[in-house]
Amino acid sequence: MTSRRADQPDGDAHARFTALVREHQRGLYAHVRVVYPHVDADTVVNETFTAAWQRIDELHFDGAASATTWLRATARYIVQNRRRGERRWQALNDKVARLDPVAYAPPPDHDAGIELQMVMDALASLSTADREVLLMTALDDLSPEDVGEILGVRANAAKVRVSRARARLRAAVAERTEPPDQGGSR
Repeated sequence: MTSRRADQPDGDAHARFTALVREHQRGLYAHVRVVYPHVDADTVVNETFTAAWQRIDELHFDGAASATTWLRATARYIVQNRRRGERRWQALNDKVARLDPVAYAPPPDHDAGIELQMVMDALASLSTADREVLLMTALDDLSPEDVGEILGVRANAAKVRVSRARARLRAAVAERTEPPDQGGSR
């Protein structure tokens, strides 16, 4: 008996997906180009069919109308998600543009390069999940609600993840700033 990975649908699913693409690709592409002229239609259509492939075992359409409806609704969601991302990116760019660079200048005797490198090394030592939530909150200035939405968890769970990640970052920075143990002294 051969085993298959969970992300590899069986032959029937592959055939259903191929038929879905053949039957709806042109119509979906035309729909996206007309209804959402400001987006890259190729990318939206590809992401829509990627979503269909990922859910092919769950998708059972009763005729072309329901498949068309599902594909167009998914494309709409993808476009809206991209718009939200663009708005967040623009808001971040606006915020950075308004920053007063003088307010963040270190004192002349302070070597910020060494401190920055130490923090970056500590950040790199954290797990991907910790780095992700820290960067979303620190660099992107996202709220716990936004982080939770992105991660697919509740805002309270996102707050806990951020809090724990900050604690791990503080510990990693402290570990790098403590003088080496000389050993032998009691």
